[in-house]
Amino acid sequence: MSLYIVRGLTGAGKTTYARKMAQEKNCLLLEPDLFLYENGDYRYSKDRYEEAWDICLGILDDVLDCYARNFDVIFVDVLPTLEKIKEVEYAYGDKAKQIITLEIDLETAMRRNLHGVSEADLREMARCFQTIKRKSAITLDAMDELTYEKINDLPEGW
Repeated sequence: MSLYIVRGLTGAGKTTYARKMAQEKNCLLLEPDLFLYENGDYRYSKDRYEEAWDICLGILDDVLDCYARNFDVIFVDVLPTLEKIKEVEYAYGDKAKQIITLEIDLETAMRRNLHGVSEADLREMARCFQTIKRKSAITLDAMDELTYEKINDLPEGW
C-alpha cells in the first residue's frame, strides 16, 4: 500500500485531481473537507477543520491497520508545511510515495474559494506554504487543465 499526498491552496483543484487519481488507481481518498459538510452544506471554521483533520489522521492510524494496509491512500488537504505532511506520514506509518503540489496564486485561490474560507485564513495558508524538497515531490500548475495527465507520464517511483 502506498500513500499519495495532494496539496495546494483552496481552489487549486486538489479534490478534482485526487478524485480522478483515486478512480484510476482504485484507492481510498481521505480529505478533511469531506467531514465539514452538515446537511449538505459546507461549513468551514478553524475548529471544525481541526476536528476533521483529527478524524482523517485517526482513520490512517487505526482503521487502515485493520485492513493490513492492502490498498493505496490519497490524502488531500492544504498541508502548507512539511510539519503537517510529516503528521500525515506518521499516522500512516511511512513516507508518502509521492507528494503532489498543485500550485496556484493567492488571487486565483481567493476567486475560486468555494468553501468560504476567510480571506485572512487563506492569506495565512499562502504565507506559510512551503516548497517540499524531496525526490518524491512534484509541483504542477493548477491552472493547466492537463495537470492530471502529466502525472501519468512520470516514471514509476519518481
